Amino acid sequence: MASRQVISLFAFRPAQAAQVAAPVMSAVLTLLAVVLLWRRAAGALCEPLTPAGMLAAGATLAVLAALVRLAWRASNLIDNQLAKRRPVVGVLGDGILSVLLAISAASISLPGSTTGGLLLLWGSVLVGECIGWTLGRIGWPARRNNGSPPSARLHTSASVAAGNGLCNETAVAASQQVVQHMVRTRSADGRETVSGWLRLDFAAGQRTAVAHLAFCPPLEGSPTLTVRQRSGPDCRVKNAHVLPYGARVELRLVREPEQGQQVMLEFEAHN
Repeated sequence: MASRQVISLFAFRPAQAAQVAAPVMSAVLTLLAVVLLWRRAAGALCEPLTPAGMLAAGATLAVLAALVRLAWRASNLIDNQLAKRRPVVGVLGDGILSVLLAISAASISLPGSTTGGLLLLWGSVLVGECIGWTLGRIGWPARRNNGSPPSARLHTSASVAAGNGLCNETAVAASQQVVQHMVRTRSADGRETVSGWLRLDFAAGQRTAVAHLAFCPPLEGSPTLTVRQRSGPDCRVKNAHVLPYGARVELRLVREPEQGQQVMLEFEAHN
């Protein structure tokens, strides 16, 4: 049992990896733009690139920007605060990326460069930016469900039926005595998903609370856990421990409550 816990703690989770990769890749792209601009201003860049070199540079910039966008959007899916401000954060991030790419491309667009090379460089960058902005506006990537059936939804009669994983507010209002609701489903390929919601109460002056989720029987391997706040005062949500047999979720209110408050969380765990 102890070895199983150790293995699950170090299991690779792409969503958590994206949270680390996003700022690192953004810093790399920013550093690249600053270095190219500085070298261009210092006169260190004097030999124009060949058309093939211009195409490679444009494609590299476009791919790097696409990876940065993908990392940020993937991390937003599990970050409660960023997810709620996703439209604003997305436009701002896309704008900054476009500026960095324009600086990088302009820095290597040297006098004497061929017209074809410039078209290849700027064409690659513009095509990549058009695709990035378009996908950002339509909300891609969306939340994954690993091919499993839609999550159960709570109806006003307190029964469970197929839904999209979001809490039915009318049913919640009619079921205030229910503090946790959990549904376990299995897809056609055998993958299991545990989804549901829970309530946490905060007393006056209390800012932190801990929620425990139990997966019984345990899932196969450490699952990917997505937690989102559905109602209540603004708070920061952290997946402290995610194991095959359960998870520990820590909450911290942004402001100290003057009176009792209640926070509702929606969660989904899947392999």
